[in-house]
Amino acid sequence: MRTPSRFATASIALLAAAGAGLMLGAGDSAQPACTVTTDDICDGAVTLPKISPNARPAWSRSGADILYNRPGGDVAIGHAVPPVARLDVRADDTAIYARARNDAPAIFAEGAGGDGIFAATSSGDVNRAAIRGLARPNEGFHIGVWGETRSPGGIGAYGRAPGGAWGLVTNADLSVAGNKSFRIDHPLDPGNKYLLHYCTEGAEPMLTYSGNAVLDSRGRAVIALPAYVAAIGADFRYDLTPIGSPAPDLHVASEFDGAAFAIAGGRPGQKVSWELSARRNDRYVQKHGAPVETAKPAIFRGRYINPDLYGLGAELDEAALYDSPALQQSEQGLHPTSGSR
Repeated sequence: MRTPSRFATASIALLAAAGAGLMLGAGDSAQPACTVTTDDICDGAVTLPKISPNARPAWSRSGADILYNRPGGDVAIGHAVPPVARLDVRADDTAIYARARNDAPAIFAEGAGGDGIFAATSSGDVNRAAIRGLARPNEGFHIGVWGETRSPGGIGAYGRAPGGAWGLVTNADLSVAGNKSFRIDHPLDPGNKYLLHYCTEGAEPMLTYSGNAVLDSRGRAVIALPAYVAAIGADFRYDLTPIGSPAPDLHVASEFDGAAFAIAGGRPGQKVSWELSARRNDRYVQKHGAPVETAKPAIFRGRYINPDLYGLGAELDEAALYDSPALQQSEQGLHPTSGSR
């Protein structure tokens, strides 16, 4: 038996025929290397049981790339192992390459009773992803990965990781139309409720540091901060709250100098809560800024993030621009789902 070569070494076309299984041809060869009927053997690689006396060739092989057609219609490419799925492709490089013209999807997958697509990687390399999305155009408004749910209680995109790891990472800005919150199992009723707390919003990206200090015998305290605070913050602001009794003379004695700031004017031993805020000023913000009001891109003008909030229909949703014909056809029942083999 010849050793199967990589699938990418031949230009392959699959033709399905009723009662005839599958045929494989090569774009650079007028005839396949060998053709197997329903009860023949090709190089001793695969024996197919006879389906019908008048059956046409059930499968063919181009070069050393193998297609194996079991009576149920399963196909293997690039190996002679009985396939573990309806289509089982194995290769040393890209196993499947799909390219579509116009606005049709290169691959359309729909699971009627399960996942539409399941992808996993077993590579130990740190730069491997189970699914990788890339929008190639370097201008315009394009999306690398799109996640959507039509269920009111569903999740458009879900990231899961062990405790301490990151469920979602972005090296750019994060945009959210709704509230930003953490959601945890409710500590007083974890089996039945969630607890949500929300982020404070503002027109500036802010940094906040806080704590408590006890004033010394002179009614003073020095508040030291990590060295990185000066590297990422600017325009520092202060808030002091005396605890236990009024301190009308409590004040910032010396401003933050990159290492610490000092407070004074309280009574000895008094506890003071302090808060230091700063405008974020690290290199990312210095380069990209933090705009507050921006014009919509031309493609989105006249459209809305949430058109229903303005009494408008879903056709004016910005996201409607990305409803592909395949999605529309699927929702109209024009794409096969599952059930028939």
